[in-house]
Amino acid sequence: MTSQQGCAALTVPQRFLQVDAFRALALFGLFIVHCVELFELHWADPKPSFWFDTTFLVFGGKAFAMFALSFGLSFSIIMNRAALRNEPGEGRFLWRCLILMLIGVLHTAIYRGDILMKLGLLGLLLVPFNRIKSNAVLFGFALLFLINVPLIVRILLNYAGVNNGFQLFVDANTVSMQAYMTGGLYDFFVSNLGAGSVTAWLYMFESGRLSQIMGLFLLGLILGRLNVFTDLARYQVCRWVTVLISGGLGLTLYQYQTELSAWFPASAAIGANFYVSSLVGGWANLFIMFFQTAIFFELWFLVKGNVLTWVAPLGQMSLTLYVGQSIVFVPLLYNVGLGLFDNVTAGQMFWVGILCFILQGIFAAAWLQRFNYGPLEWLWRALTQRSCDIPFRRKIS
Repeated sequence: MTSQQGCAALTVPQRFLQVDAFRALALFGLFIVHCVELFELHWADPKPSFWFDTTFLVFGGKAFAMFALSFGLSFSIIMNRAALRNEPGEGRFLWRCLILMLIGVLHTAIYRGDILMKLGLLGLLLVPFNRIKSNAVLFGFALLFLINVPLIVRILLNYAGVNNGFQLFVDANTVSMQAYMTGGLYDFFVSNLGAGSVTAWLYMFESGRLSQIMGLFLLGLILGRLNVFTDLARYQVCRWVTVLISGGLGLTLYQYQTELSAWFPASAAIGANFYVSSLVGGWANLFIMFFQTAIFFELWFLVKGNVLTWVAPLGQMSLTLYVGQSIVFVPLLYNVGLGLFDNVTAGQMFWVGILCFILQGIFAAAWLQRFNYGPLEWLWRALTQRSCDIPFRRKIS
């Protein structure tokens, strides 16, 4: 099906609650991962933990992938709606991405693990890729990104004794962690916008996640064109096949990750073994994420959304809640606030995260009964349209 056919299928602009609910699942996954890793302070002195290991098995490397997939899907929906209204969608989307990057910069000042800036920057590339009308060709590009060709090249270069950039990530992380655990407010902000930000970008590059995000953007765009997540009845067999294949491959790669990584002999090149582990682990995470995504939408289809619609408000307010999580938890855990990072365990933070996410769900549902958008969602939309004439308060009849 071409993109034009996908546009025709969308006859009336509407909210797809299943997409909002899926975004809520991604938000939960990111949040619970951030909780058990103490909003990244876990990595200063990693300690083994059942709750940490289990959370990372289920959501580590998968939640951010869900966000990337839903971002590409949302782009497809935005472009379809713009086409239906005979509006130029590309320029507005580019502006929308630049605003998201700005929000990401401000969020990075609070929490170096921000993903918004990365999504906004890579989102700019969706516009030229969207001009490729053949879904087959677009899928070929997505596959190259998802296989992670850039990471494979770095592995080969490292085993050849060159491109040892991994040490930059190690050094920047050491500097930033020290500032977070012992520094004051000045050190905190300087690190977040300096060494901490460098660390975050280097990790995304070194681990191959930037390539994965781009591949998932394109995959989400294709799935949006084909209405895979909005015409659930039509694609039920495809979901079953995805569950069987991706579940089997994901669990196999995860189970034998160490053995597969051992096919590459230990290298003296800095970072080579990290790259190999990231490559195999990244493939495992992708397949497990595909399995989780297919299961989620199959459940939505089977229960007709009746049980899962309660989480949709979380997805509709995902930007506000994502930033809000950092505003609340960073001052609690970091030295600039209460400095509780050394007084709580991953298990305790897991249950705190569960409780807080339930409270966020209650808050989001109550908020959207009175307002059309979350605060940051409204601001993002107003800045995108360069107008404050966006109805914020819901009309209650």
